[in-house]
Amino acid sequence: MLAGADLTRPPRRPTFIMSIRTGISTILEDKLYLGSLSSALRLNIGSPTSSIPPSLDASSSSPTNPLQITHIVSVCPEFPSTGPHHLSIPVQDIPEEDLLIHLPKICAFIQDAIEKGGRVLVHCVMGISRSTTAICAYLMWSRQISANKALLFVKKRRSQVHPNAGFLRQLLLFELCSYKPTPHHPVYVEFQKEQEALRLLIEEDSLFGFEAGPPEKVDDGIYIADGLPDDPERASNILKDLGITHVLAIRPSTSLLDSSTVNELEINFKESRPEDLVLQLPAACDFIDSALNQTPSGRILIHSWTESRLCLFLCAFYMRSRKTDASRAFEMIEIARPLFNPDKNFLAQLELFSSCAYKPTQTHPLVLEFIEKSPLPRYQKLRIAFDEKAKDGSNGTGTTNASGKLKNGVNGKSSVRNERAWGASMGAIRARWAE
Repeated sequence: MLAGADLTRPPRRPTFIMSIRTGISTILEDKLYLGSLSSALRLNIGSPTSSIPPSLDASSSSPTNPLQITHIVSVCPEFPSTGPHHLSIPVQDIPEEDLLIHLPKICAFIQDAIEKGGRVLVHCVMGISRSTTAICAYLMWSRQISANKALLFVKKRRSQVHPNAGFLRQLLLFELCSYKPTPHHPVYVEFQKEQEALRLLIEEDSLFGFEAGPPEKVDDGIYIADGLPDDPERASNILKDLGITHVLAIRPSTSLLDSSTVNELEINFKESRPEDLVLQLPAACDFIDSALNQTPSGRILIHSWTESRLCLFLCAFYMRSRKTDASRAFEMIEIARPLFNPDKNFLAQLELFSSCAYKPTQTHPLVLEFIEKSPLPRYQKLRIAFDEKAKDGSNGTGTTNASGKLKNGVNGKSSVRNERAWGASMGAIRARWAE
């Protein structure tokens, strides 16, 4: 295993400046680099005019190779291998692509080059997804660290990295395979079945309703997605193919799913009060628990149009089910949502949930204190005042419809009337402000 470089120490400033000029980011000083296709082509390694001699002498630089790169790993089909110092893995940047089976070969190539005194550039087209996955796999294998720690380490050195959801999942499986995935390994066999199901969905045009991509598997029995297709039949087919038995919908809209095939909990709220989200967390956690524990094959999809809500409910579940704090719960989901950056309010809501022993109520002293300390934007203050005046006899509590679906919200007709009146009021207010 590789020894030497400190994974907590950022690159030295001179190399960082060099990285800006070349478009290549230093991952391990004098050993491992991450870049794009254009930066790899500029090196001219393996061609008749290459500045790298067969002896892999990296003692001097050249105008085309200032970082003295001696080996290249191309994780894309656009740059075929040019010789023994160039490994090419022709995979596409799509979630259903199988990069997992190639990771041991990539790790072995990088390790062999470094042990011989070489310097390795790993690249794809943009240096964002495929090449990042390959480098994370090498760090996991050589340093025995988790996928999450490897990704965070790389992000500190190249902020734009963002492996797609499928590759993030494959990094977790790489660790489960003890860094040795083979066609007959049980973890890899199960992964292949999931990939085949995903490919069939795409061939049938079932996933085109997802603007942000298909559901991501973040844990045993738990999937997340940014939304579901508007077509009820298409949405039901996707859930059936993935084996989903429960759906937690965190959105202010009417469900389109067939209640005969899945159990669904809708979380509908106007978010006009700072405590609204926190008060919904216990019911959501209960629902996730029931999905995973009622049947051995229970699978739940949690989806929301807003990433912060999705992460909040998932973190809350991990905190309650695993008795952990907010920061540790966030680490559990960070591999699936590496670009999500929680704000102070996000963490405050999770801390409130924990401080209330996972049972916050409208009258709990800590909830009342949280409300008192939470500043509200002006439009939200107006909204609260308007809602209080226009309740129309509704108590605003959760109800259960005839099909057994749980719903939180106000009576349908009065809600529509109130929404229209609220829209008209806000229109008048905006017009007055514009004068």
